Amino acid sequence: MRLIIKPAGIVLLLVGIAALTFLAFSGLLPRQTSPNTSPEVASSPSAGGSQSSSTPVDSDSALVTVKSGGVTLRTDPNDPRPAKSASLLFNGDFEGAFDAYQLGDVGSDAAPAVARILGDIAESWFDNSFWADIDLTYSKDSDTPHNGKACQKIVIGSVGAGGALQFAQSVTLEKGKTYRLTAWLRASEPISAELGIRSQVAGIGFKAVQVDLDTEWKRVRVDIYADPGGTVFLMLRCSRQNTTLYLDDFELVEV
Repeated sequence: MRLIIKPAGIVLLLVGIAALTFLAFSGLLPRQTSPNTSPEVASSPSAGGSQSSSTPVDSDSALVTVKSGGVTLRTDPNDPRPAKSASLLFNGDFEGAFDAYQLGDVGSDAAPAVARILGDIAESWFDNSFWADIDLTYSKDSDTPHNGKACQKIVIGSVGAGGALQFAQSVTLEKGKTYRLTAWLRASEPISAELGIRSQVAGIGFKAVQVDLDTEWKRVRVDIYADPGGTVFLMLRCSRQNTTLYLDDFELVEV
């Protein structure tokens, strides 16, 4: 059987081909997608996505660079680095047990140059004010914690010349690594305190930043660059007398 196409048929065939070509390029014909591929859709930012550099973080941030013979402090408000580890502190939320503690002849003036300290201190934490002429009372506060069921309450009574409350936990830092310390603090009145680390390495001593507190809970952040590393005291220090401090939700993570 022979197929004979007359001139008029050729014209119609060419017109049809042209029409199909036009429809294809104009997008009027449906496009096929493979069985395993979904058509592309515009993506929206997810709630758990990365934050931009303009995302606000603590204005109370500071970078504490610990080096023999000096320390460098600088504000660092836009540091969204994620944590590389869980908190290195034990009982940082103060939800664990509290242990009874007493030092000195409490309630007596027989030894005015000796610290008089008593009360209940959260496990894994300790008082480091034994050297000072100071009156301190520690207790578990379940009435106004920042989070959970309890926080550490510290009532500072009299403070002699050069004395200060020093509340601490021992932790080991690796040389060359940066750690982020965060804590929630408040006081019975507007006061200043210091938050940082104390090292036994010669020339370093206590390196900290000043934090201004009032009656509302305040989140404080300090970044610590360990050089050298080793075991240090993570420490809150306050020399104000006749005041009360509340501490909760301490975390120390590598960043």
